[in-house]
Amino acid sequence: MIAAVLATIDSEETQYVLVGASRTNYSNSKELNMLTYKQAMKTVNQSEWLKAIKVEHDKMKKYNVFKIVHQNNMPKNKKMIDYTWAMKKKSNRVYLAHLAAQGFKQIDGQHYKKDNKAAPVICDMAIKIVLTLYVMCSNWYSRITDVEGAFLNGSFQKKNKKIYTPVPKGMKRLYPAWAVLVLLATIYGTTQAALQWYREMYLSLNYLQWNKSNINPCLWYKWMDRYLIVFLLWVDDCFVVGPKQLVLEESTRFRKVYDTTDEDESDKYVSCKLTQTKEYLKLTQPVKIRRLIDEFGYSGKKSLQTPVKPKSNLAFEAKDSLQANETEAKKYASVIGMLLHGAQNSRPDCINPMQECSGFMSNVKKACIDHYDYLCSYIIRTKERGYMIKPNKTNWYGM
Repeated sequence: MIAAVLATIDSEETQYVLVGASRTNYSNSKELNMLTYKQAMKTVNQSEWLKAIKVEHDKMKKYNVFKIVHQNNMPKNKKMIDYTWAMKKKSNRVYLAHLAAQGFKQIDGQHYKKDNKAAPVICDMAIKIVLTLYVMCSNWYSRITDVEGAFLNGSFQKKNKKIYTPVPKGMKRLYPAWAVLVLLATIYGTTQAALQWYREMYLSLNYLQWNKSNINPCLWYKWMDRYLIVFLLWVDDCFVVGPKQLVLEESTRFRKVYDTTDEDESDKYVSCKLTQTKEYLKLTQPVKIRRLIDEFGYSGKKSLQTPVKPKSNLAFEAKDSLQANETEAKKYASVIGMLLHGAQNSRPDCINPMQECSGFMSNVKKACIDHYDYLCSYIIRTKERGYMIKPNKTNWYGM
C-alpha cells in the first residue's frame, strides 16, 4: 500500500512527512520517512534504492506509461513537466521508489479542467459502519487487495494535449541523450490521476457485477447466495469483507482484471492497526506514537489525565502570546498535520484539542507550542487507547 503523504513541493528539496504505515518492524520511525532522490543517493543503502528505481522503471514499461520521442520533434516553446521521486523504506524493510509527476505545473484548460479533477473518497462513517458489521458477523473475513501501479491504469481524457517530460533522474542511463518522454498514462502526481483511476475502477467493478452504493461512491456491494459482501475503495487500497469463501472467490475474479498484491486477513486499514476479538475491534496507530518519541523527543512520562490543560483556552491565550520562531512553527505544522489524521481515525478523545491547534497552523504562537506539547505527552501516556468498535450484537450472519 502507498502510504498517505503530506508534501510541500520545493523543487529538488521536496519535504515529505509520513502519515501512514501501521507495522512495527523497524528500530526507529525515522527509517520510514520519505526521502527525495538526492537524499536517498547519499545514504549507505544507495544500492537498494537503485534496485527500487529499476523495479519502478520496469513497472512503467509494463503499463506503457510513456513513449520516447526525439527532443527535436518536441513542439517549440513547449514546457516540460518534471518528476519527483518519493523514496521510502517500508516497515517490512522493503525499499520502494515511486515516481510522481509535478502536476502543479500542468495547465488548466490544456491538460485538465479545474472542475473535472476531484476524485471521490470513502467517508469515515462508511468505513466505521462496515467495520461494525465485520465485528457483528462471526463468519465474515476481510482482505486488503493492493492494485499494482493503480494510477498507471488511468488514461488521459484529452489525448491530443500531450505532456512532455524529461527522462527522470536515476533512469537517464537507460535512454539515449536525445530522449524526451511523452506521458501516456495518468501517473502519480498528475492533477487528474486519482479521478481517472476512480473512473477505471468504476468500469471494472461494474464489469464484475458489483452494485455501487447510491449514497457513497466508493462503496460497492453484492448479495451472493443470500449473503452480503462489501467492497471499499480507499485511494488505491481495496478492502473486501464478507463470508470467507465469497471474498476469496471475488478476489480471484478481481485478479483477472488487475495485477494485485493480496494480503492475508487484514490487520490494518486506513493506516490503522486493527486488533480484533469476538466482542470488539480496536483501531490504533502505533507508528504515530513512535514518531512522537523518536523524531520529536516526547517521552510521555508526565502523568496527565486530559488532552488539554484544565481551565485552558488556546484562542484566548494566543491573543497576547509571542510569535513562535520558524523552527518551532515548522515542527508544529508537522506534528499537527500528522495528529489530525490520527485523531480522526484512532483517537476521537483528541479531536477537539487537535482542531483547536490546527486553527493556528499559519500563525503559530508560543501558547500553541505549550498546548500541543501537553497534547503530545498525553497521547504517548495513553498510547494503548484507540477507536473502539463494540456493537451490542455480535451474532449476525450477514444475511
